[in-house]
Amino acid sequence: MKKSIYILFVLLILCKSIQIAYCKNEVFNFKSVLVDESSSLFVWLEDLDKNSGKVVLSGVDMGAPKQPFSWNWGDGAYSVGWFPQNHIYQNVNRNYLVEVTAYYSDGTSSSTVIVVQFVDYSISKVPLPQNSSVFIPEEHVPLQSRLYSIPQTMIPFDDSFFINVERSTIEYILSVASMIQMDFVNNDVFLYNNSFNQYIFRDPDFGGGYSVWFTNPPSFALGDYVFQGTISWPSLFHEMAHGYTLNTPAGHYYGGKIDGNANAIFSETIAQIFQHSTAYVLINNAEEYGLPEEFVLELELISLQSFRGIKQAFDKYLEDNLPFSTWNYPATDYDDAGGATICLVMKFIENAEDSEQGYRTSVKRMMDFLQMFDEELRINYDQSHNSESGAEFRATLFVAAMSYSFDKNLVNEFRDLNFTVNDQIYTDLMNKFSSQFIQEPEPEPEPEPEPEPEVEPLGKIQIMVYDENRAPLRQVTVYSTSQPEGQSTLEGATSIDGEVIFEDVISGEYVFKAMKEEYESATSSGSIAPGDTIELIFYLEQIMSEPEPEQPRGIPGFSTESVIIGSSIVVLLLWVQHRRIMS
Repeated sequence: MKKSIYILFVLLILCKSIQIAYCKNEVFNFKSVLVDESSSLFVWLEDLDKNSGKVVLSGVDMGAPKQPFSWNWGDGAYSVGWFPQNHIYQNVNRNYLVEVTAYYSDGTSSSTVIVVQFVDYSISKVPLPQNSSVFIPEEHVPLQSRLYSIPQTMIPFDDSFFINVERSTIEYILSVASMIQMDFVNNDVFLYNNSFNQYIFRDPDFGGGYSVWFTNPPSFALGDYVFQGTISWPSLFHEMAHGYTLNTPAGHYYGGKIDGNANAIFSETIAQIFQHSTAYVLINNAEEYGLPEEFVLELELISLQSFRGIKQAFDKYLEDNLPFSTWNYPATDYDDAGGATICLVMKFIENAEDSEQGYRTSVKRMMDFLQMFDEELRINYDQSHNSESGAEFRATLFVAAMSYSFDKNLVNEFRDLNFTVNDQIYTDLMNKFSSQFIQEPEPEPEPEPEPEPEVEPLGKIQIMVYDENRAPLRQVTVYSTSQPEGQSTLEGATSIDGEVIFEDVISGEYVFKAMKEEYESATSSGSIAPGDTIELIFYLEQIMSEPEPEQPRGIPGFSTESVIIGSSIVVLLLWVQHRRIMS
């Protein structure tokens, strides 16, 4: 797997540190990072024992201070010392803000703040939409793939991961973020069962996170570190964003159509923009969602540090003489398109901070432009070839989308960053987008149609197939041999979980047959009411191969005795004939 010198640095910071002074009287934004130099001081929570109150904080300061750090532990205690530092809190029924300050030889100093969390957030939950929730299931949830194989290492998170922040609290906060991102994509996303509820799974073999956007329901997986210590909320917003942006637009979503070596400039760029924009909207509307100031502070610190990593990566891109690419070369061990991603994210945030329309409107306008994606644009995107035309199209597509987002031509700004913007492609894209809004003459009103008869609600049939040992059987052919009048024959094959689902079925009696090579076929039946769901279970027994019968000897159709007698008679007749000839 490639490791981007740009993106990796950001993720390392996200996983380990939160900093920047907090001023609760200010409206949250990223302007302080745009104008300030990057801090060299990073602090993270190494260990926390809730029973004893002992915490261990560690960190690093690339500015190499000449004297030990000063520590304000937030409970009235102060100390001086190098990393790591231990402290024991007497009261573990509250949380604390720890401030660490470094002093440098040139007389300057740098401070960072970290939240030490012993108890859960006190949240005043408000009703949220039911079609964009986020769940962290305690038990196995069956997933169906629309495209790729589902990783088999994905398992549920058990309760041991939710010591300080409860599972339901994380689900609520992420559901608020998901509601914001659903708005970002203008509610234009592929739905499963009329919703876009995402599920989070654990992958103990993976050190980060990855989106499994192609499953029904959509999901993503995280390594064990995510819920241990300080939760990196922006990282979770990032993975959620992959689910939304790769499943939009609903009728021709990007996922699967841009995958491969040209994927990162779309998926990583938009996920990073969603990540920071989600934090901005959530923090500035925290009271509306019932989120406490303590959580808001923590999210501010992490989000500002996340963008600080983006800015540092952008500065490095400039220092490296603008290594622009929209293509990841298989032979390299880093993300070749990382520079393009960083530039796009940086320019988006710069313009959002300067624009009066804010982040929500800016993201929605950008996505509105990108959601004109169709087969023509997919071909021009040229996901499978490192062609000059494909590279120009990919670069120009995002510059055009961002130009529309902020209602200003950003071509020259991006050309200064080495983006290969093509003027003709830019014009064509703008014209294509504008053509969607040309109003056709309104047709004359048609007479009102006769009211249609009331339609009976449709149901769902869930079929599970197991072997005699109750293990799920995959690739079992299941079809209906009898169904209600008006219902076509139902046929499908079981998934890896031994499941096949038939949706939107007419009510009535059904008979199903399950068949698989080397197994005895089986039949089951059931009746489904309007709008109801039924489950049918098959158990298939494996056919035991019988030994082949011993092949009979001799001449087919004659017994051995008959063959012997017949042979003897023939020999006798030949002997008599021979004697006559001799005489």
